Amino acid sequence: MSLAVLALAVAGCGTQNADHSSGPEVVTDNTRADNPVARIPLGDLPTTPTNGLAKGLTLPLDAYTYSAKDRYVWQVAVQEQWRSCMQRYGFSAFAPPAPAADSVSVQTELGMGRRYGISDLATVQKYGYHIPDEVPESPRWEPAAGAEEAVFTGAGSEIEQGKYKGEAVPEGGCRGEASRMYPLPQTTEAEEAAARSFKESQSDPRVVEATAAWSTCMKGKGYTVEEPFKAADLIGSSLSAAEPSDEEIRIATADVTCKKETNLIQTWHQAEQEKQDAEIAKHQNTLSTVKKEKDAAVAKSIAAYDKGAE
Repeated sequence: MSLAVLALAVAGCGTQNADHSSGPEVVTDNTRADNPVARIPLGDLPTTPTNGLAKGLTLPLDAYTYSAKDRYVWQVAVQEQWRSCMQRYGFSAFAPPAPAADSVSVQTELGMGRRYGISDLATVQKYGYHIPDEVPESPRWEPAAGAEEAVFTGAGSEIEQGKYKGEAVPEGGCRGEASRMYPLPQTTEAEEAAARSFKESQSDPRVVEATAAWSTCMKGKGYTVEEPFKAADLIGSSLSAAEPSDEEIRIATADVTCKKETNLIQTWHQAEQEKQDAEIAKHQNTLSTVKKEKDAAVAKSIAAYDKGAE
């Protein structure tokens, strides 16, 4: 039986299902594939962009959804439980690639850092609209075929009447055991509220005015474009190229420069904050439940993460 590739989704772009029977996706660092995950102090993992015009920005509904940091800590907890479980059945060398801590900062910058379009001048002067090549790629990983895979998944000819060599195997194998120990409840309602607030913010009079000012600024630099998310269209096929063209970098530089000159990102962020506050007030009961479940899941993962650091 072949298992799916493990790769973590970009924070903010979706949720993990409560049912992880087919396995969560995990961004990993192959350099630590044969060792327990080194514990980076939680305070060293960013929760907001650290550079550019979006530096330090947060939104009210962030508290109701999983950050890249939350997901990384959860990954570490899940993998530690995988190893602990597999060791009970004699698989002491079981070693999936460890989650990559670097993915936290990368995903954070790609999330809020690009929520209103590109925002970091230093980055775009090197990459244009391209995604920085520091983004870690997800390595392929599967447990070894045979007994290891059977105990990990709970299915295979090596499992007889729910047992492996006479020892009962958890439902869904060690993967299933870890998923039950560290569930990741969906935050769909909060994500939908965030999507609504973003869409509404685009038509806020302040954002419309700031966007028009940005467009005028761009025109003064030789580029005719109505709004930031259409700016990349000006570069044509360059975006699919391996490296950004000089023209792409010039356009991206103008884009960020005009955002700074017109205060577009701060204006847009303020408008969206207000829209999200309204969403929270309107759906308080539902979102409070979402937050309670999310916070409990995060707290459990943090406890396991901290225990592993002892």
